[in-house]
Amino acid sequence: MDKSILELLELINNDERVIPAHDECMRMGTHLNVSGLSEQQKGYFVAALSKRDKKKPVVITSDYGRARSLAEFISPFVDGEVVILKPSELSLVTAVASSRDTESERTGPIFKILKSNFGAAIICSGALMNLMVSHKTYEGRIIKLRLGLSVEPETIIKKLS
Repeated sequence: MDKSILELLELINNDERVIPAHDECMRMGTHLNVSGLSEQQKGYFVAALSKRDKKKPVVITSDYGRARSLAEFISPFVDGEVVILKPSELSLVTAVASSRDTESERTGPIFKILKSNFGAAIICSGALMNLMVSHKTYEGRIIKLRLGLSVEPETIIKKLS
């Protein structure tokens, strides 16, 4: 990693206003709200604080465009995939999957977040408004398919209802 970037991350981690606010949020179990900065500047905050805490960052953005921009920026700083959760990906009850690819694209980020199989998660704020079933219920509805295995339509209906 470039020396100037490492120096910038170190400056953030030594800031006398940012770190006490961040530590207080961590102690209270709440989030740190950073506004007024560009996505790239916010990305440096995410990179620095997640490196400092040795935790996977979870970031809420206002829309999918900003989420994609932030994901591109922070991906070099995290170990693993940057998962983006769009509002439509949480609407499991009302969304209609037109193909296996569409279904995988829609449920893939949810599954990765539930299994903690991600480097960073970016959640579009609209996704927070959608109702989602509990973790236990969601995992109970997963049907594992293998080559040569057939599943009766009634079983699928029962699992998904």
